[in-house]
Amino acid sequence: MEPYRTHTPRPTSVVVYRPIPKGQAVVLLLMAIAFLVLAGSSLVAATATVTLHCARAAAACTLVSAVGPFTSEKSIPLDSIQGTKVNAVRRKRGPGYELALRTTHGDVRLTSASWDKTLREDQQGKIDGFLGDPDAPSLDLECDHAGSMGGVVLMLIPIALVALGCTFLAHGRVEIDWEDQTVRIMRVRWPLPTRVRSFPLVAVRAAKVMIRPPSYLTKQRESYTVDVQVDGEPKSIALASYHGVGPLRQQEIAARINALLGER
Repeated sequence: MEPYRTHTPRPTSVVVYRPIPKGQAVVLLLMAIAFLVLAGSSLVAATATVTLHCARAAAACTLVSAVGPFTSEKSIPLDSIQGTKVNAVRRKRGPGYELALRTTHGDVRLTSASWDKTLREDQQGKIDGFLGDPDAPSLDLECDHAGSMGGVVLMLIPIALVALGCTFLAHGRVEIDWEDQTVRIMRVRWPLPTRVRSFPLVAVRAAKVMIRPPSYLTKQRESYTVDVQVDGEPKSIALASYHGVGPLRQQEIAARINALLGER
């Protein structure tokens, strides 16, 4: 009598399709993170605020500068302030204007350069009005404020790069469960949830390389992806988005899937 043999199930077969090689995707993601780190100082600077507080009773003005979580103050005796002036500054993008206090110890810059000369002149008028009115008890003036469009754009650039790096890690995955006779087609879109669709093995026909014609956006190049044909589905199911590098990698992946399907 033959000895009793336990049934060993066939392990699930897995085919992974990455439109962009994993190593290249990781490098691009690391470059995006490095840009985010290097741009940190500029991002913090984009959130800087400068406020001038003057109190007649204290006989002083306090210049408060806040950059991110850091705050610094500079006290200026009221009797040392001789007035204000708007300085013209040359910039690559055109002329800029900054506001400064004239004191007996030299000029104290209150603002960064702005293209809006009217804004600086309006701020100058408020300070000069307070200095020239002995009955005015105090002055609170926001000289520079956060939330400029340039700062918003600057903050969005590294975020967009990190998001782009994450898309480079997206890939397709086909799992053939021989025990359950099912095929799971997955689209991994980190950090989004993985999209999983399951089909009976007998319903999955074949994998093929799909070609998208050249266009202006793809710089007149064809792009390719791997699709799986399933009975009952109106369209074939793409494992990942189209990519211009190929079609050798896509043909190899399609051949591996078809070879496994041929073992049914």
